[in-house]
Amino acid sequence: MRQLIITTFFFLLIGQSIAQDTLRLTLDEAVTLAREQSPQVVAARHQYRASYWNWRSHKANYLPSLTFNTYSSLNRSISSVTMPDGSDNFVHRNQLLNDGAITINQNIPLLGGSIYMRAGLQRLDLFSDNKISYKSTPVVIGYSQNLLGYNYLKWNKEIEPIRYSQVQKAYTETQELVAATVAMKFHQLALAQNSW
Repeated sequence: MRQLIITTFFFLLIGQSIAQDTLRLTLDEAVTLAREQSPQVVAARHQYRASYWNWRSHKANYLPSLTFNTYSSLNRSISSVTMPDGSDNFVHRNQLLNDGAITINQNIPLLGGSIYMRAGLQRLDLFSDNKISYKSTPVVIGYSQNLLGYNYLKWNKEIEPIRYSQVQKAYTETQELVAATVAMKFHQLALAQNSW
């Protein structure tokens, strides 16, 4: 008798868990669920996001940029120095060089180069003589361009919008193909259930 009660309880428990696993969806709910969770759509969504950030990076190439560069070097050495009378003398060097520069840069797509404006300051500390000296570069204006390469700014301006558009279309197409597949499977299931 005890085994019958345990067996009955076990089958009721399994029956309830099977009944709880049944998911009832309408066609719209099934399509929405597939568009959010299908592996094809998730992969296409990640590809779209990567393409979106590539597009943003491409657009940022045409904006002005501001950079700040620093450099420090400590030199503690003994080196040979030629004196005014022609003899060589060993001198102990103990110095620290600090260099900082700020640069504003603007790419020019038509020419394939960039215009820049730079200002900088250097400080040299001679520890052996207890001296500090400064060198400033108030403003340097220049233009730089690669003479042997192609104009990547001009080509990217034409290519990147096409790439971004292709990924957008592929993402939309993947969503629609998944929706069509889900609708077809939904109707096949409905026909199979009606024929029982």
